Amino acid sequence: MVPLLLLGGFQLLRWHAMGPAQREALRWMQPLPPREGENAFKWLALANYQVSPGQVDAAMAEEISHFQDWNRRMELAAVSTRRPDFRPYPFAAKEKYGARPPPAYGALECMRDVNASCLDTVRGKVGPVRALLEQEAGRLEMMDRALSADHLSNLFPRSAPVDSLQFNGMGLVTLRAALAGADGRVGESLELACRQMATLRRFRADTDVATAHFGLTVNIQRAGKLVLDLRRAHPAQPLPPACTEALRPVEAEDYILCNAMRDRNALFEHYYQLAARMYPSKPRIDRWLHEWFGIYEPLRKAWHAQQFSAYCGQAAVDDMEAGRTPANRDLITPGQLACYAAPASCHEQSRRQIPEQEALRALDAYASLRLLLAAHRLAEGGQTPHEAWLALRLPGYPVAEDADGKRWSIAQRALDGQQFEVDISGLGDTANAGASR
Repeated sequence: MVPLLLLGGFQLLRWHAMGPAQREALRWMQPLPPREGENAFKWLALANYQVSPGQVDAAMAEEISHFQDWNRRMELAAVSTRRPDFRPYPFAAKEKYGARPPPAYGALECMRDVNASCLDTVRGKVGPVRALLEQEAGRLEMMDRALSADHLSNLFPRSAPVDSLQFNGMGLVTLRAALAGADGRVGESLELACRQMATLRRFRADTDVATAHFGLTVNIQRAGKLVLDLRRAHPAQPLPPACTEALRPVEAEDYILCNAMRDRNALFEHYYQLAARMYPSKPRIDRWLHEWFGIYEPLRKAWHAQQFSAYCGQAAVDDMEAGRTPANRDLITPGQLACYAAPASCHEQSRRQIPEQEALRALDAYASLRLLLAAHRLAEGGQTPHEAWLALRLPGYPVAEDADGKRWSIAQRALDGQQFEVDISGLGDTANAGASR
């Protein structure tokens, strides 16, 4: 009778440990249904290879099949040697089609430094930029196809990370828009830059490809600054319709990482199962006792999902708007009563942490876009710099003005304080700019 009572109490403890927070975390981590429409992933993944647009679909299908075979071999080798190999996936397209050389950005300052003006850069190098765009016509077409897509979603299986998307060609799109502006085709320049900015903001808001966030952010910043430079130089030029979406108010929901963390959770779950295959099984009775009393799969998965679900929902939005990274809410820790429901799973979970650096990069991107959009408010007129900045400031990101009141800057926390700057000279009422705030 006593063993039965103990077993019943143990099961009751497990039932209690699987509370609302754990069930909510599992709900957030459920995979999303496949997205409909054209996917930008294939164009960005193959942009650095000599693949023509007509070959892209077949090349991407071959790549996915090749990846599955390669990944299967890597896993079998890891299980047999107990030494996982984390080398990056070698794209088959490189051997079959050949690689494109990197774009020869060379001395184009705005391609190296996001704080430099692409309009000024191109004005000083019109001939080289025009030649570069002609030379990179194939890669530029791949970028245009990507920008015409409906979404950006991972086409590879969720079984391994693939740092595959190539954003180095997206700078060509910005240079083309800047060249139109330097040539005096201001309306066309604004249309191109706003279309790029609007599309990349849409991709950034809902992509499940975590490795895409940095490339998207940098190119949003470049395009947004080009639009600002054009508005400063041509204040009477009406904005094309594409700019309405490009310059829409920024929402914290656009920068929480829920979709990407859903993918990351699936990746970690895959690695957990792979690790279980890599190590020899315990004797049957030991394995039974360990799995029955030490590991309880529903709780293990729920506790693990809680790390990543911190990036989802209203709590994540509140964190973003407060300028802070997601908190480890309701996570299990040793010593809590619920930990005894699955001690091995509990102690394993307590050693993991939310990826702080990714959360800081998302905050930096959110803060920098708010600052950029505040400068666009100045361009619309009717506000002083202080009023425009005050409306869009983010806690944790104090805005500094230079001595002349012509530049705003914030320190990016994920980049050890590296400055993101916006030129506000000649925008609205800049006469009342003050010192650092």
